[in-house]
Formats: sequence, C-alpha cells, structure tokens
Amino acid sequence: MPKATQFDLALTRARPTPKPVKPPPRSIQAAGAVLAKRRYRLYHLIERTQATIAEIEAELRSRGAVLNGPPKRYERTLPFKHNELPRLCLNILRVTRRPTHIREIVAKVLRDKGLDPLDRALADATVHRARDCMLHLRRKGVAAMVGALHSKSAKWALVDD
Repeated sequence: MPKATQFDLALTRARPTPKPVKPPPRSIQAAGAVLAKRRYRLYHLIERTQATIAEIEAELRSRGAVLNGPPKRYERTLPFKHNELPRLCLNILRVTRRPTHIREIVAKVLRDKGLDPLDRALADATVHRARDCMLHLRRKGVAAMVGALHSKSAKWALVDD
C-alpha cells in the first residue's frame, strides 16, 4: 500500500463547521436615521452661523460700516483662441532657437498678437496660462526647462530630436 501524502490526509480529515455569518451591525434603516440626524445637526449649525453673521453685520452697520458683500472678482478672459497660446509659444521658441524665459516668450506673443505687453494684468494672466501650457508641453516631451528647477524662474527650450 502506498504511503499517504499530506494532500490525501487533508481530504480524509473532517472539515470544521463554518461559523454563522453575522448580519451587519446596523441595518439600512439605522444608517438612514444616522444620516438624517447629521443633516438635522448641520441645518441647525448653518442657522446658528447665519444668525451670528446677521448680528455681526448689524453691529458693524450701527457703528457706521458700509457692507457691500464679498468682493467680486472681475477677470478678463484672455484673447486667445483654442490652442493658440501653446502654438504661439512654440513658434517663439522655434524663432529664438535659444532657452528663453517665460516672460520674454509672453512679451513676444503679446506683441505678435497686437496687444500691449506692458499691460501688467494681461501679461501676468498670460504668463500664468503660458507656464501651464509649457508644463503640459514638457510632459508631452516637446519642451524642456533649462537651468532652474522651478517653472517660475526657468528658461524654456525645445527638445531636440
């Protein structure tokens, strides 16, 4: 008779009885009740906060303050069409053929577009958008940062094939 292996012995042993599966500690109705209580608490917190804000505003008005509400942000949209800014930035890099700072690129782009490169608000917004475009082009492998490690102080150049 051949000798029994571990596999054979495992087949002949009695298997332990499975433990009964316990239901989850909370039913779906209980979870709904918990969410309803949280929502109720949040509504009360919002009401108390709004009442406190109203009291503070009334006190400020009684002292002569003029409240106009939160400051409004008036952002001008940039005058570039879809994918126009990255294309113009790449054209500037192709023409210069040397590493160029993002502010130089933006000044040339604005001048080529017929806009005022000395308009500080427009130039800053365009620099921000152009930096994002250049970082995207870097991820695609088209452009590279030269010099510094941060995009604010780096010069940009095209990647040579």
